[in-house]
Order: sequence, then C-alpha cells, then structure tokens
Amino acid sequence: MFELIYTQAMVDNGELPSVGMACMFKHGGNEESGVVTAITKEFIVLTNKEGKERIRKLAESPIRPLAPTLNT
Repeated sequence: MFELIYTQAMVDNGELPSVGMACMFKHGGNEESGVVTAITKEFIVLTNKEGKERIRKLAESPIRPLAPTLNT
C-alpha cells in the first residue's frame, strides 16, 4: 500500500503536510501518528489509527514528520 508521508525535508523547506499525508502530532501530552484529513491556514484535522479525529491549531501544536522506517 502506498502512503504519503510528511518528511523532514518538507519541514526544512517550510512546507505543511497535505491532505492524506501521515505525520506526528501531540494529543494530551503524548505524541500520536495520524493522517491529515483537512488543513487551513489556522487549523489542521488529523485522524489517528483508531479513527478518531483531532483538531489542532497549527500555531499551538507543531506537526512533526514521521520517523523513517525501512522495509526489508
């Protein structure tokens, strides 16, 4: 399965993730992975592995790239 991933190179270029990209975000002090389902200049909506939507203010909750994984 092909998955779009928010990368460190994108962060370094000042890019935000696009809809459909997997990334990391904070929720309740913990870091979760999720997929971007909507994004505006101010907010981002992410869906986690359990299918729960999380809405975050971009200025208050930095979105981080996923750590790379190797498929061997």
